[in-house]
Amino acid sequence: MDISDNFLLDFFKDIPKTELISIFGLINRKKLKKNEIFIEEGTFYNKFFYINKGLVRGFYSNADGEEKTIFFRWEKEFGADPESYFNHKPSKLTWCAMEETEIFEINFQKFEELSKRNVGLLKLRIMASKKLLNRMYERLESFILYSPEERFQHLLETHPDLCERIPDKYLASFLGITPVSLSRIKKRLEN
Repeated sequence: MDISDNFLLDFFKDIPKTELISIFGLINRKKLKKNEIFIEEGTFYNKFFYINKGLVRGFYSNADGEEKTIFFRWEKEFGADPESYFNHKPSKLTWCAMEETEIFEINFQKFEELSKRNVGLLKLRIMASKKLLNRMYERLESFILYSPEERFQHLLETHPDLCERIPDKYLASFLGITPVSLSRIKKRLEN
């Protein structure tokens, strides 16, 4: 992997170049096709990932096969399966690429071992964990404090491009409403 790679420049900017060599072996560049599943429910995913390009969706499937979208992750974001990352258990979610996507996977256990000996990597590990927890907290808070319409408006304000990239059925599921309700919200906001 080339040290000039954007991922390395973003993620490891505070690590001396001489120390980067020890972590090159932990990084796996993975290209995902649209609709490709890269984490299946019931599997243990002992990695976290950074999205260099693209969009992924994490979802539950209920007994009837209905999918409930829990997370979206997009460019320049960290992602991890919460159950595997925090609890070292098999995933309860399925993770799928919504479009052509490039991720960098990093083996969490090996990264954790290296970070115990390297303060710079420890800071990165803490920062990545904080970002993941913060996103989960924001998601929970939005369901407690805001209506579906307010959640949609917030998404439009903060990430208008995502509303164009995500099909309505997944967007509605993410907001906790039906596609028909999302359509009504969109019509109200247009007027």
